[in-house]
Amino acid sequence: MRCHSVSARINWREQIAARGYDISLLDHPPHWIEAYDDPFCAVFSRHEIDNIITGATQQLTKLILELVEEVCCTGGSESYFDRLQIAPPFREPIRRSWKRHDQSLYGRFDFSLNGDSLKLLELNFDTPTSLYESAQLQRMWLEEMRQFQEIPFAAMQSNSIQEKLIGCLRLHFSSHEIFHLGTFQHAREEIDNLKYVQSCADMAGLKTQFIYLDEVRYDPEGVPLDREGRRITCLFKLFPWELLFIEDAKSHAENGKYLFSPLVTSNRTTFIEPAWKSILSSKSVLPLLWDFTQQREFLLNPAFDAGSDAATYRDFHLVIGSWVVGDEPAGVSVRADSNKATRRQALFVPHYVTD
Repeated sequence: MRCHSVSARINWREQIAARGYDISLLDHPPHWIEAYDDPFCAVFSRHEIDNIITGATQQLTKLILELVEEVCCTGGSESYFDRLQIAPPFREPIRRSWKRHDQSLYGRFDFSLNGDSLKLLELNFDTPTSLYESAQLQRMWLEEMRQFQEIPFAAMQSNSIQEKLIGCLRLHFSSHEIFHLGTFQHAREEIDNLKYVQSCADMAGLKTQFIYLDEVRYDPEGVPLDREGRRITCLFKLFPWELLFIEDAKSHAENGKYLFSPLVTSNRTTFIEPAWKSILSSKSVLPLLWDFTQQREFLLNPAFDAGSDAATYRDFHLVIGSWVVGDEPAGVSVRADSNKATRRQALFVPHYVTD
């Protein structure tokens, strides 16, 4: 992978705002690269995409699902959950979610790339954001930059995220009467990501309803209700399971009742992402993965790392995101941060692929 300078499109702000995106999330402070004083893009070779990143994504997807099976279904299950620091009241709901094959929608591996050496930095498989930037904004950027001859006209992009999202939603969730999508009112970035997922669900032919989780109420049987009093039987929640478990524990301490875990256990509400993905969202999963397998080509031995300069450009550290929809590789995104640990406010860098 290499980077090179490009010009910012004159009206990029207006174009993105016209699509309903909250431009302030991209512009103040700069999050989208064209809001940066010296914009640049990432360039991959076809070899890097097809033979390195996609291959690693396929191998690691298989590996992490094998790990979830190990955690949920073997004699060492309790010990695994102890290491993941998942409290006992939530372990059986997680096991049931996995054993009945609750469907996943999407996730993202974060990699570093140095030559042909690709290493996993983090798993984002519960509430990954920057989905809209990855699926739509960088695709729009690619089309216009080719027209403006800023990049080769034959340049392509590793990006089938939207098509695969629509396909997965249509295949696995169209039987539900209403596909609810929710997060909390204060979560501006999550709201924009949620509205993008809603647009994909609409294109998949699902009947959708956006809700705020702050407004959810419960019927006498403990099933959540939306503002119109309709039962929420299928919920795409952009809120991490680890925080839902904390809320559940508070509810039990105050009222003697768990709210979310009984819904998972009984399957009265289908959650996307499913509860078993709380295993993959735990930071403790990386050392667990290292100990679980001898297939360590794409793994780092989890320990404190002072870092290196191998993946820097103009004092940025670059992280490659490889998206998975269902269990298939779906595309690549790049973020740049001056900090060695990539933060939420990192710059999103569009990319293109050359032969």
